[in-house]
Amino acid sequence: MNRSFPNPFPPPNFQPEPNSGSNQFPPNSHPPPLKPVMNQQIQQHHQQQFQLKEELIQTEHATVLPGKEKDTEWINSWLDRKGVKSDDWKVQKKECVKTPVNVYDVQEKTKRMMFLMASLQKQIKILKSCDQHQIEEEMRTTNKLKERIKKQREEKYLSRQRELEQREQLHKEIDERLKKVHDKYGNKRQQRELKQIADKVLGEIRKKTNDITRATDLLKNLTKLRKLRKDRLLQQGVNTKPESDADFEDKVQDCLAVVKTQKKVYTAENKALQVMLDTEQEENKEKEREKLQQILRSLEIKKQKKDDRLLFGESEPVDMNDPMFMFSQYYDQAQVSVDALLQIRCDWDRFSVPEGTPGGNRIPDGFVLPEKPSSDIWTSALKDET
Repeated sequence: MNRSFPNPFPPPNFQPEPNSGSNQFPPNSHPPPLKPVMNQQIQQHHQQQFQLKEELIQTEHATVLPGKEKDTEWINSWLDRKGVKSDDWKVQKKECVKTPVNVYDVQEKTKRMMFLMASLQKQIKILKSCDQHQIEEEMRTTNKLKERIKKQREEKYLSRQRELEQREQLHKEIDERLKKVHDKYGNKRQQRELKQIADKVLGEIRKKTNDITRATDLLKNLTKLRKLRKDRLLQQGVNTKPESDADFEDKVQDCLAVVKTQKKVYTAENKALQVMLDTEQEENKEKEREKLQQILRSLEIKKQKKDDRLLFGESEPVDMNDPMFMFSQYYDQAQVSVDALLQIRCDWDRFSVPEGTPGGNRIPDGFVLPEKPSSDIWTSALKDET
């Protein structure tokens, strides 16, 4: 028994059959979904998107055009000139084909392509409407703009390089000044510390020397006191033992010998420290004299430069492309070469040596009188002022 049931999920354009009877559905089944009501513009938009996607798919799987081989060969040669391998390009192309197509991206790229095509068509119309003179004028204007932009870039690059060089020079000068200040104050601090140590040691030596002097005076006073007591006991009739006198004398002599030895050591140390302090003072004085001479020399050089500037003007370095470069190099060669200085000095000295000096040509002390004319023609050309 063949019994047909209506489809519970009909297609969007489903229309119920006229002879299907009443709208009865099988039990435990849902009614078919209703077709959504869509605006005509939305339908057209979706249809355009689907058509565009189908066209892209058809274009991707289209047959090879007759001139495609030549285009592929030209693209491969262009890629070889640019350093890109054709195999890599093919791999990238395959990978791009495998990626899914996004409708939004395709639309954006299509819009961009349309804008570019419109701009290109506009430029083509302008070029077609212009004559050769206008095109040349536009080319000259464009070239001038390119040259100006190029010059601005070069000037910006050169100014940047100059700023970097000035910054490096400034950092170098700052480092040198900091080093000089550090060395200056470091040397002063070191000298001050050495002087404090030397003064401290010298004070200790002087203190020990004074202690030795007091110990020597104490031994002498003890010897005098014993002698006075011995004399008083002798007046009272009491005699001391000779052994005690000898023992006392030996101990006093031993103490005096030790004191004398220590005194010699301390005296030698005192002399060494005094010599060191005197030497240091002399060195400091010598450094101060050298510094003063250097300052005076620098002031003299500055004064000489100032006088030269007032007499001869500012001395600017001459560029190698300057026509005066050879002349300045000739006249300034004594400032850079010792041999040139000796040669110039020798050339000048030969005019100031006494007469009869080999190789010399002394300048006469009096007036240089002209020689007599050697011919009648020369005589007729002279003026008789007598």
